[in-house]
Amino acid sequence: MSQNKILFSIIIPTYNRSALLRKTVISFLEQTYPYFEIIVVDDAGTDDTETMLQHLGDSRIRYIRQIINQECGVARNKGASVAVGNYFNFFDSDDIAYPNHLSEAARAVEELNEPMVFHTGLEVKDAQNKIYYQRKRLNKPYANDEFLRHNHVNLNPVFIHRVAFGEVQFCADRRTAMPQDWLLHLRLAARFPFHVFDEQITCAIIQHDGRSLARTTASNYLQTINFMKGNLSQDAIFMKKYAKYLPQIEAQELTVSGLYFSLERAGKAAFRCTFRAFWLAPSWVTFRGILVVAKCLLLRKTNI
Repeated sequence: MSQNKILFSIIIPTYNRSALLRKTVISFLEQTYPYFEIIVVDDAGTDDTETMLQHLGDSRIRYIRQIINQECGVARNKGASVAVGNYFNFFDSDDIAYPNHLSEAARAVEELNEPMVFHTGLEVKDAQNKIYYQRKRLNKPYANDEFLRHNHVNLNPVFIHRVAFGEVQFCADRRTAMPQDWLLHLRLAARFPFHVFDEQITCAIIQHDGRSLARTTASNYLQTINFMKGNLSQDAIFMKKYAKYLPQIEAQELTVSGLYFSLERAGKAAFRCTFRAFWLAPSWVTFRGILVVAKCLLLRKTNI
């Protein structure tokens, strides 16, 4: 496939984030690779998103408004249903794509011979544009086993062939909204080689107080674990290949829940999550679990 024939569909769900969304969309309009469409799916927001996009005046931007708020999974599926690109890139409405984001993706498609799914490099910045975290290169051709350990990248650097997405799609249940990207990555990894093409950093997560995870409570996160397990358990292809890894995946989510509880000064709940994680996957929950336990110990005098 010639690079000139590769069309990328950038699918961005959004809800009342007009100012942040504008920066995201502009970062795509500044791409060095010209063949793409931007599909913004407004999940029943009430701000000036539509007007803002009209003012940008670029025919590559398509706007879809949902009448009822149904969370980002439904919005992403809706965007994909009208997309015409060869590859889908689901991007968050408060993050930034660097000018090489799509040119690197096009190079990956060429060099990897039209893979079903791959990801580029990612970094995390704070609101002042200071690099908070830069994910190290995996130094391996595939990320399948990495996703079984943890969700090492979010959706931003991931490119999915439209045929591959047709086999999985996003879970429409809003109860899986928080681990939704990991759930999709796991289901893709069970079906296809998940190629790594991370020589270059192509996008950034921008940390700010308004991010969804910043507003997440420990109880809400804990509740998503069973829904995620249930969704994976119903996936026959995933279960045939990766069923034995379900305890490890649950342990990872429990560890994160324990960290949230410890930050909320709920020491007993943090300990319960941590020890449950140790019980499920003692060989995996080591350093992460110890960090949570240490945090809980600091809170013993007040909350335990």
